[in-house]
Amino acid sequence: MNFTDYNKIKTEIVDCLSSISHDLTTLKTETNLKKAGLEAECEKVLNVIDEKTNDVSKGKFIISVFGHFSNGKSTFLNSLMGFGESVLIEDELASTATITKLCYPPAPNFTNKADIIFQDGAIQRVNIDEIGKYSARNNEFEVEKQISEVVLYVESDLLKNGVEIIDTPGFNSTYEIHTEIAKQYVERSDACIYLFSYEQPATRAEIEFLQGIKEKIERVFLVLNKIDMCDLTESTVDEILIDVKKKLENKQVTIPDRGIYPISAKLEKEGIRDNSEEKRIESKFEPFLNDLTDYLASDKNIHDRLVAPLNNTKATIKQFDQFLQTKLVALNISQDEIDEAIRKIDQQLQDKRNQIKENDKHLKREYRKIFNSVRLNLEDEIHKLKEDIDEELGNISSQFEFETYNPQLLGSSLKNSWHYISRTMIKDIEELIEDSIIDDTQLENIQNRANKIFTAVLDFGDLSISKPELDLSELENFDKEIQLLQKELEQCNKNLLTCIENVEEKEKYSYEIENLKQKRDRLEREKREELDRIGTPQIHRYLAHEILKESHGGLGIMDFFVGKKAKTVQIERVDNSEFDSKNELIDKIKLEKEVAINEIEQKISVMQSEATGIRSLQEKETEQRYKKQELSEKITIQKNRIFEEKIRFEQQQTKSVIKKMIREIYCAYDEYQIYIQQELDKRKKPMEKILNEIIEQSKLSIRELEQQKEIQSSTKGKSAAEIKEEQLINLTVALKLNEAFEQLSTLRKEIEL
Repeated sequence: MNFTDYNKIKTEIVDCLSSISHDLTTLKTETNLKKAGLEAECEKVLNVIDEKTNDVSKGKFIISVFGHFSNGKSTFLNSLMGFGESVLIEDELASTATITKLCYPPAPNFTNKADIIFQDGAIQRVNIDEIGKYSARNNEFEVEKQISEVVLYVESDLLKNGVEIIDTPGFNSTYEIHTEIAKQYVERSDACIYLFSYEQPATRAEIEFLQGIKEKIERVFLVLNKIDMCDLTESTVDEILIDVKKKLENKQVTIPDRGIYPISAKLEKEGIRDNSEEKRIESKFEPFLNDLTDYLASDKNIHDRLVAPLNNTKATIKQFDQFLQTKLVALNISQDEIDEAIRKIDQQLQDKRNQIKENDKHLKREYRKIFNSVRLNLEDEIHKLKEDIDEELGNISSQFEFETYNPQLLGSSLKNSWHYISRTMIKDIEELIEDSIIDDTQLENIQNRANKIFTAVLDFGDLSISKPELDLSELENFDKEIQLLQKELEQCNKNLLTCIENVEEKEKYSYEIENLKQKRDRLEREKREELDRIGTPQIHRYLAHEILKESHGGLGIMDFFVGKKAKTVQIERVDNSEFDSKNELIDKIKLEKEVAINEIEQKISVMQSEATGIRSLQEKETEQRYKKQELSEKITIQKNRIFEEKIRFEQQQTKSVIKKMIREIYCAYDEYQIYIQQELDKRKKPMEKILNEIIEQSKLSIRELEQQKEIQSSTKGKSAAEIKEEQLINLTVALKLNEAFEQLSTLRKEIEL
């Protein structure tokens, strides 16, 4: 469809809706609808038509988010808008109390601002982080009564081209006004996102809601939220999806082609906040977001922008027509039949009021009994546990038994007992609610709310009981005497070892002295033997012939020419070489040996000096050995005596500490009991509020009977002419509605062509 065709059809729709509005307004003006009891219903139809005319002419496309009060709609929208923090208030209990509309900013200065629109028409602009007190239940504002809607301006691609996403109050929250606000917005919605919760998907009330909107809203996105809780259940996500589809198919609820989207809005929001791609993938949010984005940019969305307003208006007109038919039936009943019908209704009203009054008394009486029973059971259980503690701890007498005892078991025992008591309490409350509630469609919801109120009481952490330390410091005094004796014994051992070492050292010197003496004697012997071998040095004398030269005499001329004459002479010679050689060798041997002998003599002298006193050392060694034996015997005697004293002291200390521990455990138990009682007391008012809501819910049946009586009474006492006039008015309006219905149907067919 091109843009020209789209604008042409949009103009036709606006003209058609305006024409129907004009005709009904004229009818309201010219006909006494008030007298016929039709004015209020006609006004509702006109409001819907005018709102849809305005939406179509301005190009708005309304997507509402519906679901039970605890299915996580606000968390879902925080994630859808890319908020890492909770801009829209999130709470396990019913929190969203009015319509919160998400729109694209009309100007830059609107970004991240919110308009608070009050019932009196006043508008207050605030920052985005301030909207909590205007959109959720609180003590400052009666939000449902004072505030019409909250408009939040967010720069999101999803909100472009006139798309508005609506956070509605959770229906089925037992706050009747929340359910009414949510259901009223069905008439305004062009498409919707319905959130199931993984905890309890596709309850009877949810299926009935989806059945009720199928004629008004064609485009429905089904989302299964909180799949992050799959680890806490026995079923897988796929099994839950199959079960939900089966339930919807059995009740003829149309499942979109894309099926049901399993997501975790919580993980998506945490992924945005922590910049964690892993969490965002685990949330499985992206497939849904992509499909929604693609849809808003597709021809299907253009088609829905044209068709949805027609469907809404047709469904609203059909409801008005059904109301007219009921009125016409009442107008055709005789006066006697009217009187009888009113009498029966009065009787039913009286019975209902009596039943509700009795039920109110019974409900509150039984509720008080349950709380008193819990208190008494807890007191009894703690009394029994205290008796068990006395018996169990009373048998501990030694440090070892005390140190191996685990006091945390006492906390676990108390927690287990409390779990049993509280589970019984919740079961009793559920049964009380089941017996008291009239509207079965509310049963699951109210029981869930009661469960949520008391779950926190069940989930108290383990009782922390610390084990006091045994003060055995006095035992150190018992050990001091032993320690002194031990030190003396250690010193004695050291002295003995020293003596032994000294004696051994002296004995080693004697051995070495003897060796040195032997070495000295050997050197003396070697010296003598070598001197003997050399013997006494001798000087040798002998005769030797020697030629002498004599002069020839005279002037020495002969001596000059023939040389001097030779003469042989016998001369006595002395040979000292042997004597000198032996003396030199003897001196050398004496020197070498005597030097070595002197060195040995010196060593002997030193060692003999060191070796003196060995006898006194041996006597000292014997003395230390005796002293050591005496000390060892004394230590053994002292140890035996002190061991017995230590056992007695340890037992006394253990008993004393156990008494202290028992007192502390008693105090911890008492504090735990007080804490639980305080927590239960805190939950009394929220629970009493739920009980009051149950009573209020049961009063709805009274209002239905009163409406029936009002319809019957509206014709009572009227003349035939008045009845005929009213019938004529009803028929006239019915005809006009039929004409409008046909106009819308014809236009719808033209669009489809």
